[in-house]
Amino acid sequence: MLLHVLLHAHLSYVNHFPTTDNAFDVKLPSRHVRNSSFAFLVADFGLPPPGTADAGPNLGKCCQTDVAEMMRLKRAELEAAGKSLLFVGASGDNFYHSGLLDEDKGGELQWARWSAVYANLTDIPWFAAFGNHDLGDSDLYATCPEKKTRVRVGGQAYASNQLDSSKGGYRPLHGNPSMFHLPDFNYRATLDALNLEIYGIDQNYKDVSGIGGNNSTHVKIDAVCGGGEKALGERLTAIGHSGEALLATGAAKGAADPTQTRNVLVLQHYPGLCASLKAKFVAALPKGEKLDFRCSFGHVHNTTCESGTASGT
Repeated sequence: MLLHVLLHAHLSYVNHFPTTDNAFDVKLPSRHVRNSSFAFLVADFGLPPPGTADAGPNLGKCCQTDVAEMMRLKRAELEAAGKSLLFVGASGDNFYHSGLLDEDKGGELQWARWSAVYANLTDIPWFAAFGNHDLGDSDLYATCPEKKTRVRVGGQAYASNQLDSSKGGYRPLHGNPSMFHLPDFNYRATLDALNLEIYGIDQNYKDVSGIGGNNSTHVKIDAVCGGGEKALGERLTAIGHSGEALLATGAAKGAADPTQTRNVLVLQHYPGLCASLKAKFVAALPKGEKLDFRCSFGHVHNTTCESGTASGT
């Protein structure tokens, strides 16, 4: 029985993140906030130009730079109409091909590229989730932080480069990387002025063999963390289940203003999961609340909507 309890504890995961309203200092319009706000959603956005090994600020025209330019043009258009860009939601694969490198091994160049490509778009918060590429061999201890712990929060170890600095990650001083937020594998952020909740939910246990892109890009992880792909899957499953539980507990808290539509945005990486994540949220929703639930995903490298989820997503 003791062994069972210890094993169960080893495979549990507890999320730690700020719980105060607007904890990441989103700048809200002073008037008509619900009618004058917008946000961008992106995914799979961290890819350097095809055929290059560039991880740095060398822009090189590619789909990434094209999308960034479209974002800048749309921002200018909407701001000219009196609207305010609040944040960017990032649904994973933020750093190709196998995650954010250590700072002294190329990671600072990866941040420099993010700052350069998304110039004039990094002055507002980015809320991120992990994709399969983000958890590859470049971010070696992300899923087994007890092997090389950087910080402990609530007794739990952290050691991912991409997590917020309070969780052992890093943000260079140049540019605006401090505006890029990934406070834990799963988290909830609120903007009560919009009756809005943003959930970053890790679902990488759904694609263990694809971590880092394919089997060859988590070989080092398997070696240093131990247990091979099976153990990696167990770690990711614990993280994923804690995120799903967070959706339920977050839903049960109720809306900031239960008399108004409750707006919920889920950032996660995989297609085909939004309907089930919505079902988990709805099952815990207080009776009588009106819900507008949106769920973002990437992974498949196209722009599409999924039937069975919120209309207009």
